Amino acid sequence: MRIMKRGKVWAALACALLLALGLGTAALAATEGTQELTTEVPCTVVLHVGAHGKATVDGTDYTGDGSFQRPLGTVVTYAFAPDKGYEVEKVIYNGADVTGGLSGNSYTAPALGGDAELTVTFRAVPSTPGGTPGGTPSGPGGIPRTGDEASPALWLALAGGGLALLGARHRKHDPRPEQEDR
Repeated sequence: MRIMKRGKVWAALACALLLALGLGTAALAATEGTQELTTEVPCTVVLHVGAHGKATVDGTDYTGDGSFQRPLGTVVTYAFAPDKGYEVEKVIYNGADVTGGLSGNSYTAPALGGDAELTVTFRAVPSTPGGTPGGTPSGPGGIPRTGDEASPALWLALAGGGLALLGARHRKHDPRPEQEDR
């Protein structure tokens, strides 16, 4: 029985010691201030960029399939650059069509609440008769056409003919007498 009492005494002393150490540590932490432990939860964003263009995020260009990570709560802006003769067809973000939410050729997604996925596709710009893709007819050097298909040589000929007619008419109605040859 005596051995049993000694064991209980030692157990009680050990508990008291642990309790005192625990309270002392808590008091020590309370007097030294608070320490905060923060960790960034990374979110993975998967990109699917269709043919004939690229997507840019924070200065990094993506083509084809790719991914990147950002901390939880980050707002990400995607800039899309279609190849010449192409335009953005559709943008799908986390399963929702957000094409109508584009500002020019860029999309700002809501703050990341977890992993995300973005898909962008591009299509050829429809051509107009006699014009360039995009519907704005233009001539050499990208100068917009006005609908006149005449060549500059024709315009010069018409201008020269008009000047000749004015000169002939002016001579016919000239009030000065003609000079005689002497």
